Amino acid sequence: MFGNWKRNRQIREVAKDITPKLALKYGEKADYSKEEIDWALKENGKTDDAFALIAYGMLISQATYVPMGLSQELGEHADFQSEVSLALFDQATDLVSVSALLTYAEIQDSHKQQPATDSDDFDADGGDFGGDFGGDGGGDGGGE
Repeated sequence: MFGNWKRNRQIREVAKDITPKLALKYGEKADYSKEEIDWALKENGKTDDAFALIAYGMLISQATYVPMGLSQELGEHADFQSEVSLALFDQATDLVSVSALLTYAEIQDSHKQQPATDSDDFDADGGDFGGDFGGDGGGDGGGE
């Protein structure tokens, strides 16, 4: 159970951090080469082999998936793509596109930038905390 949680976290991290770097440097493509993925991993300081396998499984072409031995590590391509889809979008699909991964990253980035509370609520009634305590100084108008 803990292993599945860690793997899902790594899937989300690849989508959020690695995919945008690849798209920025190499353009948005259907898939990326091992060398391109290795560059993005290095840029993000990710040297863990398990993390790299997840990135390869998510971003490399199906034709390269089996020769790299990824099916032995991650399962069949369609099954792993379904796992990725479930981890990111709570629904299973046979293939998660780079475009979908970039959308996920964009959504996650926008959530990160929003404040935890809505500061507009503080000033909802004009910001004077509601009391009208005679803003004119409280006198009777002075010497008439």
